[in-house]
Amino acid sequence: MVSTLAGPSVAGNDTLNTSGYRNGPDSLALFQHPCGVAADKKGNIYIADTYNNMIRRVNADSTFALAGDTGAGFADGAGTAARFNRPMGICTDKNGNIYVADTYNNRIREVSPSGNVITYAGNGIQGDSGDGGPATAAELYLPVGVAADTIGNIYVTDNGNNVIREIFTNGTIATFAGSGKAGYLNGKSDTAEFLGLYGVAADDSGYVYVTEYINDDVRKIRNGKVTTLAGNDTNIVFHGGDTIPIYPFGYRNGKNDTALFYDPAGIAVDSSGLSVFVSDEYNHAIRKIGRDSVTTFAGDTTADSLHIIPAIAGYVNGLSPAARFNSPVGLALDNKGNVYVADNGNNAIRKIAPTVLSAVAPVQYVPLPAISAYPNPCSGRLMIASAPQGKAMLCDITGRVVWSSPAFKAPFVLNTAGFTPGVYLFSAQSAAGTVTQKIIVAH
Repeated sequence: MVSTLAGPSVAGNDTLNTSGYRNGPDSLALFQHPCGVAADKKGNIYIADTYNNMIRRVNADSTFALAGDTGAGFADGAGTAARFNRPMGICTDKNGNIYVADTYNNRIREVSPSGNVITYAGNGIQGDSGDGGPATAAELYLPVGVAADTIGNIYVTDNGNNVIREIFTNGTIATFAGSGKAGYLNGKSDTAEFLGLYGVAADDSGYVYVTEYINDDVRKIRNGKVTTLAGNDTNIVFHGGDTIPIYPFGYRNGKNDTALFYDPAGIAVDSSGLSVFVSDEYNHAIRKIGRDSVTTFAGDTTADSLHIIPAIAGYVNGLSPAARFNSPVGLALDNKGNVYVADNGNNAIRKIAPTVLSAVAPVQYVPLPAISAYPNPCSGRLMIASAPQGKAMLCDITGRVVWSSPAFKAPFVLNTAGFTPGVYLFSAQSAAGTVTQKIIVAH
């Protein structure tokens, strides 16, 4: 079952391309081409909001800025004092720390759960050096993906260098796989060739998985050996007399070695390594790689007598075969089996939840009561005369929840005497939906 976790949501077959920056209730939050998503053990979801140059956090009630400001730059520090430059990949470790591939700063940053940012790897110089030494003195070249293993080692897809780097818990860095030569070659990790490295994930058995958006495949690395997990690596086509191989791309399910992808990007794996999820960006679908075959996990595909055409771009929630995405990029998997998607083209964060259905009842749309609140502006007491019954909250303009009620029922008098003067958003949520009203507090 696909739903919208954060960002504007639409019903039916409408499409959406609303970007921007806004905190607050999850359904009102705005993102600008998010590329990364991560989940911690407590249920928090973290977003690399790439074009807003920020790290955002999504919880059950609201979306807010954890670190960074909308201006691109570089600065370590707390919260909005920190600066990022097009952050893309993001992950969490077993202790709840957040790691970010700060792509255009050529650095890996560490963000604490409270929002304090430090540089974890990279000196900011675009290059390829530093193996065997302190990670903070090393050179990186447009890092894109980050992943943590069970021990706490961090893996980085060092895209511009065509290698995977490993940052050890003692703070040193080394090349985990890749010779640095652009191409396609399996075998020993120090002679393997990659091209278009993007996402990275690690399972509990020591396997590391990467996606390649140019080679259009998924590779697997363990014990110094690189193999192809999925993607058609057997039909290499050479362009004319060139020595550059052009690898087949497209859309095809089936056996792992005959499946086709079109710019696979994000990747997430369960602890056993038996289920690997991939965001197939330009097929607008989420694919699942099992032990022997590739299937479409979510995305609207159309079957005919000959083949299945690529999933259709759009914005539709619902059961996964009918759901639509628009250039999905980042992926994350929580400990309940939910898959989270940075739906880049829709500027939204989507959630794919496991569901077992014996029967699906028709959806009943119930008109929501409007919010009636006065006086507005208010100084000490706000009378909420009518609003949907259920969960309610009041957020400031940063998205911070300043008041909430899990079982709200109007009429209700809210004491605003202790609130800082300014603009707030009052939202009331019921099973039928959420309505919001702007409230001005002026003492």
